[in-house]
Amino acid sequence: MRWMLATTLVTALGCGASSVPCASSLACGEAQVCGLDGVCGALPPSAGHAAHRAPETWAITEDGAPRELERGGDAITIGGTRHGALWLRFDPLLDPPERAVLVLHAPDPAMRRAREGTITIARPDGQELARARVTTGAARPITIAIPVEAQRAIELVVRADHALAIATPRHVDPRRRPRLELVLR
Repeated sequence: MRWMLATTLVTALGCGASSVPCASSLACGEAQVCGLDGVCGALPPSAGHAAHRAPETWAITEDGAPRELERGGDAITIGGTRHGALWLRFDPLLDPPERAVLVLHAPDPAMRRAREGTITIARPDGQELARARVTTGAARPITIAIPVEAQRAIELVVRADHALAIATPRHVDPRRRPRLELVLR
């Protein structure tokens, strides 16, 4: 009886220790990636390795054409009726990844106001790549899986149906900057 209790306790402690909350794969151990549920987990057996990529350029767009920001800062607001969309351009990949996830963060980790809404990821020509119903707030990043092709620049336009404050690529904390999390073959 004691043996069964000890085995159950060790198993429970071992499982609890392996589920580390994360906002990016940088917070996970070796051979682990940050999952869509915000918890570190092992790479799939077929996966080669995880990588992340920061945007090469970025801008705000209101009519589909990117325009440079007049002022830089840690945060921008997109979406709703008064704000534009975020345009991100990433360098091309040599090979297509097994999985690509766009990661966005609230600019302030102390922000507690959560809000539910829809975020749409599209190409500049309007072709929709992904749409997700998300709860925005500082506690967890927004993670949306997107299809990515190799050998061509990755250009994404991020729109929200509500005003959404997100960290910019200039954010003082690199872990909060927009990025692509990739599982490479």
